Amino acid sequence: MYAKEFTKSHNNTVFVHPFDDTEVIIGQGTIAVEIYDELNTKNILPDVIISPVGGGGLISGIGMYSKQINENCMIYGVETENANSLDLSLKNGRITPVKDLDTFVDGASVKTVGTTTFNMARQCVDNIFTVENNHVCKTMIDVYQNDGIILEPAGALSLTCLDKIPVGLLKDKNVVCITSGGNNDISRYPTIIEKALLYQNLKHYFIIEFSQKPGELMKFINNVLGLNDDITRFEYLKKNNKDYGGVLIGIEVEYPSNITKICNNMQKFNFKYTQIKPNDLLYSYLI
Repeated sequence: MYAKEFTKSHNNTVFVHPFDDTEVIIGQGTIAVEIYDELNTKNILPDVIISPVGGGGLISGIGMYSKQINENCMIYGVETENANSLDLSLKNGRITPVKDLDTFVDGASVKTVGTTTFNMARQCVDNIFTVENNHVCKTMIDVYQNDGIILEPAGALSLTCLDKIPVGLLKDKNVVCITSGGNNDISRYPTIIEKALLYQNLKHYFIIEFSQKPGELMKFINNVLGLNDDITRFEYLKKNNKDYGGVLIGIEVEYPSNITKICNNMQKFNFKYTQIKPNDLLYSYLI
């Protein structure tokens, strides 16, 4: 909006839309040219190309080029939940904005897909998949640890999508994943690690009523936690009375199944607790 206003008030400037512009789309489509040139050296063609989706420029450019020379190649797009305007638009048959835009995957967080990109996507996109932010974070961590590649959230979308596509659609196929963008702020990594652990069911939060007497924390550690389970956060919220106080505890478990044992042990040793889930309103206030 501000860029358009600036252009109107400065006659010597030109507004170039970041995705809903034919020439921009053609420029992004040159990625498909590189893909086919590279695979031609191996005498193979791509069977599936998976692209991240924001405003739709990238997937439109890649898809339109690919379908012209290899119509059997499937073009799949990936968006995150609450940033899935193209998915909504294709399903509704009209451009549909996202009501509550989630901007965590900032490189692909667009409220409304473009008119040009929507019309092109209707011609060349075979399917759109949506993924969770926490799943994207797990992919980012895995790729960094296993391959030494730093991806921004938008760049990890296509690889994350591999877990969502039925195996039969990919088996024995030449699959190309567009991993665009390495512009990731290192200060975001604690949040990314946290979300990855949540996705793997390895991180959990509780409000636990602790007795105000010596040895209570030791009792909890020795009798409730597993050998390799860790307390990552311990914070008194408010003392209800002189005998008891509510404590916010974050626990990282060694295996997902450990959390069931922990809950059973808390009941066994008379620790009153409330587990806080990421979708709970209380989670957004306390965590």
